[in-house]
Amino acid sequence: MGNLAGKKKAPYDRIWVCAAPVTIPDILIGQLAPKGYMVIPGFGFIKGSINPNHYQR
Repeated sequence: MGNLAGKKKAPYDRIWVCAAPVTIPDILIGQLAPKGYMVIPGFGFIKGSINPNHYQR
C-alpha cells in the first residue's frame, strides 16, 4: 500500500458488479457486500454479444 496520510478511506459498503454468474452464493454476497448493496448494471449499451471483444455501439 502507499502512504495514506491525510487521505480518507472510502466507505466500501457496496460493490459494482460488471460481470457475474447466473447465481451468486449467499456466502460470497456476504463477503463482497456485507450491508447487502450490490449494483448490477444492465448491458443496454451493448447490442448482441456481451463479450467485451464484440461491442457494437
